[in-house]
Amino acid sequence: MSKKAIHTFNHVIGILFYITFAVYFTLSIISIIQESSVLGAGGIILNILSLILEIMGPIYMIYFLVQLIDGFLKIGELDYDINSISDQKKVSVIIPIHNVPITVLEETLVGLTKQSYKNFDVWVGDDSPDITLREKYENLCKKYGFTYFYAENKKLKAGMLNLVVPQTKGDYITFFDVDHVPTKDILAKFVAILEQYPEYEYVQAKYGFRNATNVLHVWSAMTTSQIFCSQNARRSFGAVLFQGASACFRRSGVQHIPENVVIEDYSHSISLMTQKKQGYFLDEFAAQTLLPSTLDHQISQLYRWIKGQTSSFVAHIKDILKGRLSFKQSADLFFTSTIIFGVTSFYELGFVYGFMYLFKTPYFRALGLDSFSQIIMPILIMIIYGGTFAIMIIYFIKSKFMKLKVWNVLFYVIFGGLASPFLKVAALDGLFTTLFRIKKVEWNKKLKLGLWGAFFSTIGILFFGLTVISTLDLVGIVNYYPGDNFYFAIFLAIGFALTFVLPFILIARNRFKTADFEEKHIFH
Repeated sequence: MSKKAIHTFNHVIGILFYITFAVYFTLSIISIIQESSVLGAGGIILNILSLILEIMGPIYMIYFLVQLIDGFLKIGELDYDINSISDQKKVSVIIPIHNVPITVLEETLVGLTKQSYKNFDVWVGDDSPDITLREKYENLCKKYGFTYFYAENKKLKAGMLNLVVPQTKGDYITFFDVDHVPTKDILAKFVAILEQYPEYEYVQAKYGFRNATNVLHVWSAMTTSQIFCSQNARRSFGAVLFQGASACFRRSGVQHIPENVVIEDYSHSISLMTQKKQGYFLDEFAAQTLLPSTLDHQISQLYRWIKGQTSSFVAHIKDILKGRLSFKQSADLFFTSTIIFGVTSFYELGFVYGFMYLFKTPYFRALGLDSFSQIIMPILIMIIYGGTFAIMIIYFIKSKFMKLKVWNVLFYVIFGGLASPFLKVAALDGLFTTLFRIKKVEWNKKLKLGLWGAFFSTIGILFFGLTVISTLDLVGIVNYYPGDNFYFAIFLAIGFALTFVLPFILIARNRFKTADFEEKHIFH
């Protein structure tokens, strides 16, 4: 079967799933309304709310399953000829730094000295407050013949980039983070694509990982590879996202990068889309980077990303409503920016089920399924999630990020579940800070993981209690809820997901120690 045929089949199956959910939702609403005399106003609200939450997870997961399959197929991949380029186009490489280790910066600078493309210059933009460090950075740049640029800056990474870009003379502007050691021919590849495909404003490439020494590193690598796989699919409808580093722009694409935002790259991506400018995703390694070594750094980084995506999307709602983005771009940004609400909707569902159980609210669904839906929907979610997980694993292995071991996969699942409540808080933080226009922006702020962990674990224990009671009720030992109920399934899942958060934090903090970046280089 051809790639195009698989792509078409993939989308047809996705649409059929959505039609099925639409029919199920409609018939369930009818069933609930028909039983309104039994349910009362409160019962109707709880039934409809739980119905929405039941199908929310599958709707999100199906979207990303379809997208990951397209990404695995590498839809929209272009050919380019690296041998047909000349050295006429100058590339200015910018590396923003703030209080970073000297050795990490030097590794990246050494990588740049080995580039096959020769017409480029390098600018290290620094806003570190430490004078001694600044002198070391400047001497290091002189050692390799690169330009050191210092300026006071209170607007985080975007502020520094906006200060450095006007100083450069390159036709193309390339961004690397301080820990992104570039591959020797990446600048040549960037130039080839931008020369040969003028319709693209920038090229975003993927990056590998050079310090994957523990399962926490591998978890981060697997999560990032899933984003890369999705980027492949986004090429087909002009929604490739700038990821902050390992990317090359035409000068026109970086006239002003959004400042005072949590993640400038995501916000800048949306801004470019509103201008009808699109990027190309190069499914090749542009650099090898360092992964977070500690649990605190990992959660803090994820928190900032999730908060930033949510806040950026909310900030651009007017652009979407005014039609400045295509329907596919808008839909993708919605799913991408709110993914955590979809994939963790089972938490809210558990609370609604808890109220339904405690208040003895009857449960009605389409086709007479009623309580059986409480078993069928979780099974369906597991099947869909399994599909997305399988595609991601295959892409990860095929792309040769690193060798996977069985316990890496097991840890990925466990850590993802235990981290999800923190990410839910991050999304809510992004939503409310944007809606209420809270201006304070923090970069990788250190979270009170122990306090949050204790809070989540306490809720988890309560759900374990509900699991026991509802199970005893189901088998007839306790006679509380009228009729059949299978609430124990979701209660048990939430109990496991939350109860062990605090023990995991305590163990992981002791197990995963800082390596390349000390805390003073991370939280600022």
